[in-house]
Amino acid sequence: MPRMSAKKAKAALNFCTRRDGLLCIDCGKRPARELHHLDDNYENNPADGSNWIGLCHSCHRKMHPRGPNRPKTEPSAGMKYIEKEGAGEDAIESDGMRLRAGSIEMQKNILCEPKFTAWLESIIEEVGMIALADAINGGAMHAGCSQQVIKRYLDKLCSFIGPYEYFTNEEGKRYVRLKQVKEKTTILPISSAAKGV
Repeated sequence: MPRMSAKKAKAALNFCTRRDGLLCIDCGKRPARELHHLDDNYENNPADGSNWIGLCHSCHRKMHPRGPNRPKTEPSAGMKYIEKEGAGEDAIESDGMRLRAGSIEMQKNILCEPKFTAWLESIIEEVGMIALADAINGGAMHAGCSQQVIKRYLDKLCSFIGPYEYFTNEEGKRYVRLKQVKEKTTILPISSAAKGV
């Protein structure tokens, strides 16, 4: 099988970042911008993506050092892989699913984000909205993560494709609520009779 084209490599990297998150699987600090083949065989490109991960440039260079007599380094302690069969010991379990584990931050995120999202959904379903400060502080306490992480979750949930929106009342207090359906107005063309022509 020939080497993957640049277009296919970019598509494979996009697949990895959707599956594993936008950050490097190894360091968890920098954006994943390079595709790495787990078995170091660039011709092994299964359709399910099981041989690919996304790495930052620095971590990818550790895997494939350049120059003579440069030893390949082992992945950092944060990088873990799931064996194709049975998910392996490095996988973590969330809601009965075996998930690919990366850095400690990624492992925590895999567990915290759904926990926070379910909590927020139950509050808004019951009450209709929640004060932003309560969502941040209560959400952090409930999900077991920092307030800064909760703010990022809220920004995702309140994005243009998310189900919620930020709302400011007359007193200037900010809330999170379910997106309000806005009435669509139809602009009708002005007929020639209405124009007086």
